[in-house]
Amino acid sequence: MSMKNFIKEVKAQLGSQVLEYGVLVVVAVIIAQIVQSVQDTQTAGQGSFNVSDLGLQGLIQFGDFFVIIAVVLVGSFVIRILRTGF
Repeated sequence: MSMKNFIKEVKAQLGSQVLEYGVLVVVAVIIAQIVQSVQDTQTAGQGSFNVSDLGLQGLIQFGDFFVIIAVVLVGSFVIRILRTGF
């Protein structure tokens, strides 16, 4: 594989992984906005309020893993570069 093709392949792979991570973040933010809007219309102590609160807590906990997800994506990208480059 020539260096020019290798760099082209690396750019394509990096772009797709960054796009996937960006979509993941955007979807999580949109879901959090929707759940927060639902919770704002409810009264504390109601079942629907409690359910939406659990949903928000789950999204916050999921957000704590965004850094780990990013590290895994970078690791898979590096492994893919090493496999295709040599």
